[in-house]
Amino acid sequence: MTPTHTATITKLTRAIKRDPQNADAYFDRGCLYYQKQNYTAALADFTRVIELAPSDRSAYLNRGITYCNLHNYAAALADFEYVLTLEPEDIDAYFMRGVTWHSLQGYGPALDDYARVIQRDPEHTGAYYGIACIFALQGHPSVACIALEKAITLDEDLRHDARTDPDFNPVRHAPCFQALTSPAE
Repeated sequence: MTPTHTATITKLTRAIKRDPQNADAYFDRGCLYYQKQNYTAALADFTRVIELAPSDRSAYLNRGITYCNLHNYAAALADFEYVLTLEPEDIDAYFMRGVTWHSLQGYGPALDDYARVIQRDPEHTGAYYGIACIFALQGHPSVACIALEKAITLDEDLRHDARTDPDFNPVRHAPCFQALTSPAE
């Protein structure tokens, strides 16, 4: 955490002490705690925002992401579901719900969510990468490679990420995977 972030957290804490109903200060501080990987503090702040502003979509989304990082997948799913009741077309909620299902090895629902994301944003690299991971885990190298190729086309850095991502272990020796993940020339 940079000194600027630490100073900002201190300022936000002072603002909260002056006005304990300041949902924006809690939200901003929660985001900084999240960046600092202090997920417990982030969770507390996002929860406080929800108490102060029960229909704040961003607070539920960020709390769900925080729950996911804390491996509390049931709570994460509940928050993403709630976001989708507030905003039925929210691709961030669909994507994060897909990530959560992926973490739970619920590959069918994860694929459904990733497909919805791509339907709404055909260049969403994370959704293509998630699809590639799931098909790799299921031992389907050709389908995994099609999705991975699209992800790499959109974000060249994913070529390197795929080389070390354990989700690709089942297809690591497949010729298509080898071709996609060899260093670009």
